[in-house]
Amino acid sequence: MNEIELGFFNSGIEPFFVVFFIIFALVIGFFLFMVVGSISQYSFNNKQPQVTTQARVLSKRTKVSGGSGDSSASTWYYITFETVNGDRKEFQVKGQEYGMLVDGDRGTLSYQGTRYRGFNRDVSSSFLLVFIHRDYPEAGMQVPGGTVEEVNRLKLPYYVN
Repeated sequence: MNEIELGFFNSGIEPFFVVFFIIFALVIGFFLFMVVGSISQYSFNNKQPQVTTQARVLSKRTKVSGGSGDSSASTWYYITFETVNGDRKEFQVKGQEYGMLVDGDRGTLSYQGTRYRGFNRDVSSSFLLVFIHRDYPEAGMQVPGGTVEEVNRLKLPYYVN
């Protein structure tokens, strides 16, 4: 074969270095893609108005990754809210907040774009009332979602569980 037929491989660059360069370029490209995506999402959220609306906790879920062998596990916490107009929004939240909320909790949801700002639980609609009959105190009637105002209208003794 003459020099023209060998082309690229006769130029003195080993194929190993070519493959190494291609893989290096792909890794750098992926890294840049992720950085640009994160910056654009951050910018998008900053341009959105902060929304505060009445909502309820519809569901909760977790995502766990890692934890095999010597690596530690990472857990991400997500809560889906349903607003008063029927929109459903899922946000990533901190573990502590995830643990403090239960399905059905109602309150005020604040968010900005896809950024979760917080949820203030309406305590009056989230606790469990237990009504005690004066003759049979061991047989309480549980009413989820009752309010203190409703109990006061009935003039029944109660305690909050």
